[in-house]
Amino acid sequence: MKSIIKLSLFFVILLHKQTSNNAKRILKKDKNSKPNKKTNSNKNNITESKQNIFNKFPELQTQQYCPTLDSLTPSIDSNCWKYNDVDEDGIYLTDQKGCDNQLCQNSVCACDDYCCTTSWDIQCRVSKTCSARVLCCEPAGLDFYTSGIDSSFLISLSSSAEVTLLDLSILTTEALYFSNFKFGPLISPKGDCVQIYEGYIFIGWYRGGMDDRHVMLSRSKVGVNEWTHIEFPHQHIGFQGNITIGDSHNSIAVGVSPIDDSIHLLYDMHAYSKNKYPDDYFNYCYSVDGAALVNDENWNIALFYPKQNYLRAGSDYQRITYPAFMTTPSGLLVTKYRIGGHTYAKIVLNSYDGISWSAPKVWNKQPYNDKYGVYGGFSVRQGKFHMCFSRRTNEDINKGYRYNRGIYYASTKDESYESKWFNLNGEEKQSLPISSIDNLHLFDPSQPGDNYHAPNFILTQDESTHFIAKLIRNLKSHNVHYYKTKNETIFQESIIENTGNLRSVQGNFITTKNKIYLVTLHLGRPVIFMTNAGASDFQLVYYDPVGQVYGHAKTSVWIEGGKFFHLYLFALAINERSDRHPIEVLHFLLTDEES
Repeated sequence: MKSIIKLSLFFVILLHKQTSNNAKRILKKDKNSKPNKKTNSNKNNITESKQNIFNKFPELQTQQYCPTLDSLTPSIDSNCWKYNDVDEDGIYLTDQKGCDNQLCQNSVCACDDYCCTTSWDIQCRVSKTCSARVLCCEPAGLDFYTSGIDSSFLISLSSSAEVTLLDLSILTTEALYFSNFKFGPLISPKGDCVQIYEGYIFIGWYRGGMDDRHVMLSRSKVGVNEWTHIEFPHQHIGFQGNITIGDSHNSIAVGVSPIDDSIHLLYDMHAYSKNKYPDDYFNYCYSVDGAALVNDENWNIALFYPKQNYLRAGSDYQRITYPAFMTTPSGLLVTKYRIGGHTYAKIVLNSYDGISWSAPKVWNKQPYNDKYGVYGGFSVRQGKFHMCFSRRTNEDINKGYRYNRGIYYASTKDESYESKWFNLNGEEKQSLPISSIDNLHLFDPSQPGDNYHAPNFILTQDESTHFIAKLIRNLKSHNVHYYKTKNETIFQESIIENTGNLRSVQGNFITTKNKIYLVTLHLGRPVIFMTNAGASDFQLVYYDPVGQVYGHAKTSVWIEGGKFFHLYLFALAINERSDRHPIEVLHFLLTDEES
C-alpha cells in the first residue's frame, strides 16, 4: 500500500478515514520496483482547520497595530514568521536572511544582526528578546495557523492518556554551543552521549563557552532530578587542532558494562592520525569496577583511570569517527566506530567482557574501485544484531544527491556480531567483513536534490518491521515510512508530512512493545505522534504550545521493570545568542495498553 499521510499539524482525528480512502498500492521488496508517487493534498482538511483557527483567533484575519514597529504587524503569511530549521548537526536546512517586512526585519536585526548577516533562525523567530515574536507583535494563534493546527485539539492534547510529562530538570546552564564552527554549531547533546543503567542516567557533554570546552560526565538517579558532575582534563581539540573553531563530529560516547558496572568514554575524534595529533588522535577513558553505582559523595574524577589512546594494546586506532556503545543480552559491552573518510570507510566493532577489549573486527570491506561510505546504526533487538544504513558515494553526489542514498539492512541470527550476517529475507549470508552491500539494499527513498543522511530501523515486540527515511525535499520535511507485520511478505509505504522537522531530534523514531512514536519539535517545542505496530496512521499524542523553546533534542528510553516506559528528552534550550546554553531534561511516561 502506498499512501500519503498529511498530519496537517494536526487535524489528525480525520487521519484514519483519510488513509483508508487513499489509493493503495503494494510496494515489493525489490530494489528495481518504482512505487507510484501518488499524493493526497488534503486541502479540504487544511482549509477547515484554518477556519477553526480564525474562529478562535479572529484577529488573525486583519493586521493589528504593533507599538514596537509603530505600524501594522507583518501579514500572517510573511516569512518573518518562518525560520531556518536545522539538521542533526545544527546545520541550517534553508538560507533565509532577514524577512520580507522591512520594519520587522530592521527591528529584529538591530537587536541581533545575526538574523540578517547569517541566518534568520529559530532565535530570530521566537526568542524572548530579539525576535519577530516580541518585536513584531506576533498575533495570538499564529503558531497554529502557520502549521495548519486545529488549536482547540492541540491545547486539549498538552497531556494525553498515552504520553504524560512527569517532570523537568536542568542538567546544566553551560553546555557548549559553537559560536565559530566547521560543519555545524551543535556538539551537546549529540551522538551516543546518554546511557540509562540500573536506575541512573549518565550523559557526556562539553562545557561552554569556546574558551572552556571541557569534557563532562553527569549522573542523576531516575526521578531525583539532581545532577552531579565530573570534569575531565580533556578539552575539545577544535577543527583540525584550531581551538577557536568547533568540529561538530567530535561527540562523546558513553557506555556502561553490565558485567562489572564500569563506565567507558570515547570522545573528541574526527579521523585523526597519530603523527598529526599524537596525544589526541584516539581518546578513551574508563573507570574502576563499580563506578556506575557509587554514592553521590564518591562520584568524582578519582573513579577514572587516565586517558589512553587504545582499547586493546597493539591495535591501531587512527582515523576514527562516530563512536557508539551498545550491550548484548549476555552483558557484553560493544563499541562501534568508523575508520576512514566520508565516501570510503570501514565500520569496526569491538567487545568488552569485563576483563579486556577484543581485537577490532572490521564489519565491511570494499574494493578500491567500489568506494562508499556507510551512514547508519547498529542495534541489538530480540537477541540479534541489526544494521540499518545508507550509502554515500562520489558518483551519487555528482548526480545531485545530498548527501546519501538508499536503505540497506543486515542482521545476525544470534547476539554475536562475529556470526554470519543475512539480508532481510534471512538469505545470502556473509561472514565478516561484509564484501558486498548490493544484496542488502531494500529501498531508494531519495532523489537528486534531497537532503538525506541515515535511515532508522525499528523491530517491535510482535516483530513488525519499520524503516523511516527523513528527507528534506524542496525545503520541506518529507518522511518516507516502510513497514510490514511479521506475517506479511511485502512492505507498505507511506509519506508522513507536517510532523515538524524530525531531524532536529536525534532518536526521533522509538518503540515500546507494539507502539511506535515519532518525536519532533514544532517551533522549538516537543511534539509526539504515535501509531501501532505494523501501521502508519500516526496520531498526535503530545504537544504543549507554551514554555521553553529548544533548538535540538536527543531521546533515550528507559524500561522500568519490563513494564513502564520512560522517555527522556535532553533538549538544548534556546535563550540569547551565546556559546553556552542550558540543557533541560524532560521526563515523559509512555503508556502501553498492558501497563
